[in-house]
Amino acid sequence: MQNKNTPKGNAFVNIVRGVVREEMRGFEKRQEVKFNQLEQKLINKIDEKINEKFEESFAKYRNETLTKLDAAIARLDKRHEEQIAHDGQHEEIGERLEDLESIHPQGRHVS
Repeated sequence: MQNKNTPKGNAFVNIVRGVVREEMRGFEKRQEVKFNQLEQKLINKIDEKINEKFEESFAKYRNETLTKLDAAIARLDKRHEEQIAHDGQHEEIGERLEDLESIHPQGRHVS
């Protein structure tokens, strides 16, 4: 049996240690590459989910906003139509007043 402290024993242990170290470095590098790939996939999935949620929320907000704007525009259109009708009534009343004043200057009949 050979003693651990003999030169041949130390050389073998050193060689094995060196080989194991090299294998571990290679393993660590491969694991780091795999980790980085998985990390990027996870980041992409999270980004997709965030975008989906944003799109859903934005679509809901947009639909609610457009619905409210449609109602407001409809009210404005109605008011505009009422204003046009009201302006027409004023014009008609003005013409009638002019006609009456021509018949009754200063509130009296023309004789």
